[in-house]
Amino acid sequence: MIKAVFFDIDGTLVSYRTKTMPAETYAALQLLHEKGIRLSICTGRAPVSIQLLEPAVRSFPWDGVIAANGQLCFDEEQKLFHKVAINADTLKQLVPWIKDNQIPAVFFEVNDSYTNLPIPSLAEHYQRSGKPELMPGIDDPVRSYEHETIQICPYVPKELDEAFLAHAPGMKSVRWADHFADMIPSAGGKDKGIEAMLKRWNLKREETMAIGDGGNDISMVQYAGVGVAMGNAPAKLKEAVDFITNDVDHNGIVNALKEYGLL
Repeated sequence: MIKAVFFDIDGTLVSYRTKTMPAETYAALQLLHEKGIRLSICTGRAPVSIQLLEPAVRSFPWDGVIAANGQLCFDEEQKLFHKVAINADTLKQLVPWIKDNQIPAVFFEVNDSYTNLPIPSLAEHYQRSGKPELMPGIDDPVRSYEHETIQICPYVPKELDEAFLAHAPGMKSVRWADHFADMIPSAGGKDKGIEAMLKRWNLKREETMAIGDGGNDISMVQYAGVGVAMGNAPAKLKEAVDFITNDVDHNGIVNALKEYGLL
C-alpha cells in the first residue's frame, strides 16, 4: 500500500507552459491529503527558489519539503531536520577555478543565494516570475569558505560538466536543464532526501511513490516503491520507472494516481 507520494515541481506539479499547477492536480492532492497519505515536494529548487512559485504550491499543507535535490529536508512545520553541505575543502579547490575561468554560477545556502557574475538568463527568469526583488545578489564566492553551501548551479553546457567536476572532488552533477547544472555532494541526491523523510515518518520505501520529469529525478524514482515518469520526461528517466504517465498539461499526475488506485 502506498502511504506517501513525493513530487518534483517543475514539469511535474507545475507546467512549464502555464507556470501554474493544473487545477485537477491540486484537487487530487487535496483528496490524498484528506485520506491521510503523506505528501512531499522533492525538488531541485533551494528554499529561496521555492518562494518564486505560485501560492497554490507554496501554501499547500505539505507533510514535508525536500529541497536542493535532497540536501535539505523540512518537516510539516517547515523546520529543517536534515542537511548535507558541500565539503569546505572542495570549495577551496573549486572556487579559484570558477573565478579564473569566469564561470557564472549560483551559490545556494540554506536561506540565501548569490551569483559570482551577472547571469542574464537568470535575471529574465526572476522578471518573468514577477519577483525580481528575490533575484540573488552578486558576491565573491570566497564567501562559501565561511558560509555553508548546499548546492552550486553553474550556467554551463553539459560539455563542461566534466571539467567542473574535475575541480570539485566529492561532487556530482544532477542536470535537468540544458543551460545549467545542479552540482551537489556525491553522497547526496533526491533519494537520500526521501530516505531521511521516511525515517522521520517511520515509513518504508516500498510504501512510497515518486513522480518526476527530469534527469535529477532518476535516483528518486528508482528509490521509491513505485517510480513514475511524466510524459514530458527524457528517455533516460522513462527507462528507470515503473509507469509512464501523461505530461503535466494533460493530467499526468492524476492519471498516475488513478493507475495505482490512490484516486
